[in-house]
Amino acid sequence: MDHNSQNAEAGLPAPLDWQHRVAEFAAKPGDCDAAGATPAVQQRQASAEELAAVTALLDVVSCQSLSADYAIRPLPNGGFAVSGSLSAALVQICVVSLQEISSTVEQDFEFEFWPQAQIDKALERDGERFGADPEAVDMEPIRDNLLDVGRLIYELLAAHLDPYPRAPGVMFEPVVLAAAPGRGGAAPGEEGAAPGRGGDGCGAGGCSASGKENPFAVLAKLKTRL
Repeated sequence: MDHNSQNAEAGLPAPLDWQHRVAEFAAKPGDCDAAGATPAVQQRQASAEELAAVTALLDVVSCQSLSADYAIRPLPNGGFAVSGSLSAALVQICVVSLQEISSTVEQDFEFEFWPQAQIDKALERDGERFGADPEAVDMEPIRDNLLDVGRLIYELLAAHLDPYPRAPGVMFEPVVLAAAPGRGGAAPGEEGAAPGRGGDGCGAGGCSASGKENPFAVLAKLKTRL
């Protein structure tokens, strides 16, 4: 589940309040068709409050800037196509050195908003094949006659943020633990051989865990002398 889905389930607002009313971009009567309508260009810059909200939700040191340029175009089915690019500058923590590092996200996007009735009709017609094409444009339902572009841009940022950022030149070096004494590795008679295996001068009766000769073996020797 992504950050914004958790937000929605908790009833919290999306961090970017970049919404557009459908009526602003619907095809005009003079247009020959929706496909011929002129796209409406939009430019958005996150406010200080929005940057603080994004910082908290992404669990980063800070989101210093976030902007998006995109165009909205009406579709023949009553939906809208949105295409553009986002740019973000953030400060994260290096997972190796734990120092603060700067990171950026530059990402193009394209998605469509469809009326819920059109999505239901496509699901009924195509079943599981609907939306299964990895090359297909992402589709979102139009809710309350609004195009919630900010929510999708936030989700795009969250999806492309490096979850394991590392400072330039920093390498992760695994720690190799030495084998415990007497836990194998050395052959009998060699340095490091386990006690009681013939490598420490113990008799055939073996040694105790302390490395001394087994007391039962000592007792057996005494009986043979009597």
